[in-house]
Amino acid sequence: MKELFARERTVTEKCVLLSVYFALLLDNLLLTAVVPILPHFVHQGHVQETDGISATEIQSSNETLAKSSLYNLLKSSAQHFHIGRGYQPEVGDNSRLGFLLSLKAIVQLVANPLVAIVIQRKGFSLPLLVGTINLILCSLLFAFGRSYEILSSARALQGITSACFTIAGLGLVASTYSEETKRSEAIGRALGGGAVGVLLGYPIAGFLYHLTGKTVPFLLVTSLAVMLLVAFSLALRFAVCQQQRKEEELIEEDICFFSDNFPSPKSGAPCVSRYANQRNLILGVVIGAIFLTTSVMSLLEPCLPLWLMKTMKPERWQLGAVFIPDSCGYLLTTHFLGGFAYRVGRWKVAMLSVIILGISCTLVPLASSIIYLTGPHFGIGIGIGAVDASLVPLLATLADKHPSAGITNDLPSAPSYGKTFALGQTAVSLAYCLGPILGGVLVESLGFPLLMLCIGVLNLLFSPLILILKPEEPPKVSELTALKLFSDSHKGYSRFENEEIEFVEEKR
Repeated sequence: MKELFARERTVTEKCVLLSVYFALLLDNLLLTAVVPILPHFVHQGHVQETDGISATEIQSSNETLAKSSLYNLLKSSAQHFHIGRGYQPEVGDNSRLGFLLSLKAIVQLVANPLVAIVIQRKGFSLPLLVGTINLILCSLLFAFGRSYEILSSARALQGITSACFTIAGLGLVASTYSEETKRSEAIGRALGGGAVGVLLGYPIAGFLYHLTGKTVPFLLVTSLAVMLLVAFSLALRFAVCQQQRKEEELIEEDICFFSDNFPSPKSGAPCVSRYANQRNLILGVVIGAIFLTTSVMSLLEPCLPLWLMKTMKPERWQLGAVFIPDSCGYLLTTHFLGGFAYRVGRWKVAMLSVIILGISCTLVPLASSIIYLTGPHFGIGIGIGAVDASLVPLLATLADKHPSAGITNDLPSAPSYGKTFALGQTAVSLAYCLGPILGGVLVESLGFPLLMLCIGVLNLLFSPLILILKPEEPPKVSELTALKLFSDSHKGYSRFENEEIEFVEEKR
């Protein structure tokens, strides 16, 4: 019977992980698929409004674009690689496109706490299903939308989808995997799905756009999202059944354990208060590390292309290709570093990652050509990915140690996971909202080299604070104290043994 339950648990864990991985992949696939496609349509709509171009002229320009070479189209995709997370550094006619792409991060920043509240009251199922349906709606709007307003609405709705997938999806993975090592590996691999989506979005969308036009790439995302909806329905059903069985198996054991071994809440009030303060401090360090490391990329994306155009005068496609090492480094670390970070110590991996990130930031302005930027950018990707792989699972651990009193409709532990993961995603969204704004101001006043030096030094100065995450070692116990504790724990058996001897003597 136990073997059957173990097999069911393994199947449930794999089904949940694959569903969340696929969800984050599709979300980032749609996020980057719009990059090589939308600039033409947004610019076309702007010209139509200002110059009064007729529909016949628009159709002819579409046909001309479709006849362009695939090489030039993929170069255009690479050119816009740096706005994959939602920002357009160019000015002038592309300001409308920049606002359209930035809507996703702004809406996600607002939606993160709302999704956490929904998880607290309804559990993981509702946000995940709503996010999947919303993804289908967004891709359909992108596929058939022609006006700037419809495309803006689709981009804004995707912010809600991202909030649902990241918070509820990672929370579902954390609640499904109870063992810390497996949980760290699973959360890291789930985060890696986003990096895969970023890498695949540009070439797939550019290739299909060249062959078939604007509609087919987004219809492909729609069909995959329908498959995701079915996968989530099965995964959530398996997860609920597993959680209910786990609760039934442990309820009696938990009652005996807590009643026999723990003091009353009143006697432990000072200890609980001290632990709450320590937990809040650890949570603050984790959120600060995520925000600070993500800010590096949010500053690089709008500022680096302009600096390269002034100093190196690269080809337009190179402006986007320079960011590919970042995604590769993030992909490698999130896929393979989660379990390793837990085994060797999350604080060690996080501290080393922040140091590598800070050093890489200071090396970016020293590069004399595009090829020399590969190393620093790969280091930045490794640093950000390693911090996420080591610290995001720690948010789930903090949620376990601070269970919520609320009861949800599906998974009992959902509320605390929703709150902690919402804080992490809010830090990411805030970094991507503030980074381009502050980056533009600071580059004008300080210059790009000094800005990168400052953000690198700031990461290096923050790294010692990660020592707060170092777990406390248990106090050493002397041999005499250990023997005393052992004898005290066996008093019941000794008393039973003495009574049995006395009973035998009386019979004699």
